[in-house]
Amino acid sequence: MTKNYVTVIFDPNGGGVTSSSKRVCVSEPYGELPSPVRFGYEFDGWFTAEEGGEPVLPDTIVTAEHSHAVYAHWTKNVVADAKLEAYRRKKAAIKRQRALIIAGVVLLLMLIAGLCVVYYFVNRTNIVDPYDGKNYKIIKKDSIYILCDENEKKLPMTEDGKYYVTAAGSQVKLNPETGEASIYAVVDTEGREVVGNIVTARILAFPQVEKARMARLEVHNRHGSYAFIGKHVDTDGDGKIEHYYYIEGHESTLYNQELFASLIVSCGYVLAMDKIRDPAVDENGEYSEYGLVPETRENPDGSTYEYAPAWYTLTDVDGNEYTVIVGDPIVSGAGYYVRYLNPDFPDTPFIYIVSNEIEKTVLQPVEALVQPMIVYPVSLSTYFDVQNFSFASARSDIVIKFSFIPLEERIGTQLTSVPYVFQSEEFKHFNASSTNIDTCLQSFLNMQYIRVVKLAPNDEDFILCGVDDPEYIVYFDRNVREEAFSGTVSVLLSISKMTPSGTYYIYSSLFDMIVEVDREYLPFLEWEPVDWIDKAAYSYNLACTSEITLSSGGKNILFDIDNSDSSQFKLSPLGRSSYTRTDRNGQSTSYYLVQKEGKYSVAVGSASGNAPEVFAENMRYLITSENKLYLIKDTSTTTLDLSSGTTGICTLYVTGYDSEFDAILYIFVDQNTGKWGRVKRDLSSDAVRVTARVDNQTPVLLNTSYFRHFFQTILYASADGECNLTDEEMAALRAQPDSQAQLVMTIKTESGVDTFRFYRYSERRSYMTIGDSGSLYVLSDRVEKIFSDALKVIAGEDVSATSKY
Repeated sequence: MTKNYVTVIFDPNGGGVTSSSKRVCVSEPYGELPSPVRFGYEFDGWFTAEEGGEPVLPDTIVTAEHSHAVYAHWTKNVVADAKLEAYRRKKAAIKRQRALIIAGVVLLLMLIAGLCVVYYFVNRTNIVDPYDGKNYKIIKKDSIYILCDENEKKLPMTEDGKYYVTAAGSQVKLNPETGEASIYAVVDTEGREVVGNIVTARILAFPQVEKARMARLEVHNRHGSYAFIGKHVDTDGDGKIEHYYYIEGHESTLYNQELFASLIVSCGYVLAMDKIRDPAVDENGEYSEYGLVPETRENPDGSTYEYAPAWYTLTDVDGNEYTVIVGDPIVSGAGYYVRYLNPDFPDTPFIYIVSNEIEKTVLQPVEALVQPMIVYPVSLSTYFDVQNFSFASARSDIVIKFSFIPLEERIGTQLTSVPYVFQSEEFKHFNASSTNIDTCLQSFLNMQYIRVVKLAPNDEDFILCGVDDPEYIVYFDRNVREEAFSGTVSVLLSISKMTPSGTYYIYSSLFDMIVEVDREYLPFLEWEPVDWIDKAAYSYNLACTSEITLSSGGKNILFDIDNSDSSQFKLSPLGRSSYTRTDRNGQSTSYYLVQKEGKYSVAVGSASGNAPEVFAENMRYLITSENKLYLIKDTSTTTLDLSSGTTGICTLYVTGYDSEFDAILYIFVDQNTGKWGRVKRDLSSDAVRVTARVDNQTPVLLNTSYFRHFFQTILYASADGECNLTDEEMAALRAQPDSQAQLVMTIKTESGVDTFRFYRYSERRSYMTIGDSGSLYVLSDRVEKIFSDALKVIAGEDVSATSKY
C-alpha cells in the first residue's frame, strides 16, 4: 500500500522555531516536534488551532490527508528574566539578530509611593528601543498615557491597535492607565533587508525599487518570458524627467497601466508576510521543499512533468540587480515562498512568504498585461477613411475590394453621394452599400476583446489557433494624420474559422498578436458577397449621363440626354499664367497656361508638361455676366440666349481637390483667346432635355419629369444575390448573342460606357453581367419593367419605380 505523505507547517504564533515544516505520513505519529522559543513566554505545546484546538504530541496520529499547520500556544511570564536583558545588550552592540518575539518584560519598576510627583513623572518619560538606542517619550495626555517621538508626536500603532511601533519597527506595549511600558517585539534584519511596514513590522527583502527607478524587468514563468524596459529622460530640456516604459521587442504595443503598476510593486516591493528561518534543505543542498528549484514532479495520475520555478530580475537605474525566485504556494494558499538571491550573501538563503497577489502579476503571461489591439486606433470621425480595403473568404471566390472617397473629392462628380467605391473587377460597376460597409468598419471601432491569446506567436501558435490557413483575410490601408505620426498604416488580419464557442481568433501583423473576439463584433464575416452591394446596385447621376440604349426582343431604344442648359459651372477668372493647387494632404501641383500651334491649353508641372485630364474639349461655351459657364452640346436645340454673354470654343480640364477652392478643381481655357480660370461644379440637371428614338423612328422630346421617374426605375433594379449557376453555365450564357438576352442596356456617362446584359435562366431570376463578367442575379420582373417603362415614357405615360408594372 502506497504511503501518503503530507507537509505539516509549524506556526510559532509569535515565537521563533528552528524548523518551519516537515513531511509526515498519514495514519502514523507526528514524531519529533521542534521546540519554539519566545522570550517572556512559556511554551504550552503544539495545537491544531491558533486559539483552542486539540494538542498535537509526538505520538499523535496524523489524520489530515492534506498539508496543514499546527500552532504554538504560549503563557506569558510576569517577571523579566536575565535572558531578555542579555538579548538587549547583544542587540545594542551588533544591531542585528534573528527576530525572536520578546514579551513580559517590565520596563520600569514602580517607584516608592513616598517619592514626589515630579520625580515619578521624569522616570517614566523615556523608553529606549534596543534595536537602535533611540529614545521615545511616554506622555500623559487627557488622563491617558501615550508613546511619542522626540518631537512629542504620537507614534503609529499596529493594525490591531495593541502596540506602538517605533521608527525601527520595534513594537512597544504601553498601559494607557498606568504608563507601564515594555518592549514587545524587536524586528531583526540582515543583508539588504529593511523594515517595509513599521505598523506590521514586516520585512522588505531589499529596499523598494519604485517605478520611476526601474530600468529593466525580466520575467520568466511557465508561460514564457518577457521584459519591460524603462526609459527616464529629459526629452524637452526643461529639467523634468519623463518616464517611458515598453515591452522589449514590442515598443508600440500598448499594455494595461494598472496591471503594469501592480507588477512593478510585486517585483520591486517584496514585503514578507513571514521569513523562513533555518529553511529545510534537501539531500542536494537545495530548497526543493519550497518549490524553489527545478525538479521532476508527479501528477495525480502518476505521470511526471518537469517543474521549474518562476523568477525575475529587476534592474534599477543605477545598475543594481535584484533576482527573486518564486516557488510554491503555502498550504493555506494565502501566499507564496520566494527566495531573494542576495549578491552580498550568496550562501545565505533569504526565503520569505509573500502575498498571493504575486500570482496575479509575476505568474501571469505577458498577454495578461497587453492591451488587445488589431487595428490602428480610430474615432467616429475617422473610422471610414480606408483605402484598398480587401476582404476574402474561403467560402467565396469573390474578393471584396473598396476605398473611401473623401467628400471634398466627390463634390461636383457623379460620385457625390457615393462614399465608398468598389475596386474589385466583379463589383467595380456596382454601388457599394455604405450602410453595411460602415457596419463593417465600425466593428473595429467598437470591438470588445475576450483576451490576448498570444503576443509574438510562433508557428505552433498559428496552427493551434487556426490562423496559419485562415478562413478569412482582411487588409486595408489607413492614412493617419496626427501630431505624433503622419503616414499610411497597413493592416493585415488573418481570421480563423469560428470556434465551437462562437468566437474567432484573429492575428494582426501590425501588432504581432493573436486575440480572441466574439462573433458579435464581426458580423461581416458571415455576409454573402451581395450584402456589400447597395440595394440600388449601380449608381448614376442624371447630370453626368449623356446616353442610354436598350435592346430587347428585337427592338432598340435610344435616349439622348442633353444637360447643356443646366447651371452647373461657376468660373473664377485667372489673371496670371500659372496656378498651384494644394490637396488635402498638403501636396502641391502647378498648372500653366501654354500656347501650342496657335491654340491655348494647360500643362501640368511646367510649361512643357503633359495636359491634365480632359473633361470636355472643342466645346461651344457661354459665359454670362454672373460668370456662369455653360457647355453647349447642340446650339440648335439650346434654350440659352447665346447673345447674352461671351461665347467661344473651350477645353475644360478636371484635376483634383483644391483646398483653397474647397472643391474639385476644373480648369477652363478658351482655345483661341487664352482666357482661363478656375471652375467649381455643382451637379444639376434642372434644365435637362431628353429625346428618345425607337429603332429608326423620328426622335421624340420627352416629358422631363416622366423620364426622371424612368431613370429611377433603372436604378431600382437591385442585385438580389449570387446566382446558383456553375461557372460553365454562366460562361454559356455570356457566349450567347445579344439578340438572345432578355435585355441589353448601355449607359454612357462622363466616366465611360457601361453595358449590362440580363439572361433569364429561371422563371424568376435573370443572370446579370456588366461588361464581360458577373455572378449575380436580378429578379426577372424588374428587368422586364425597365423596358416596359421605357416604352410607356416614350408614349407619354408617367411611371413609378416602385410599382410592379
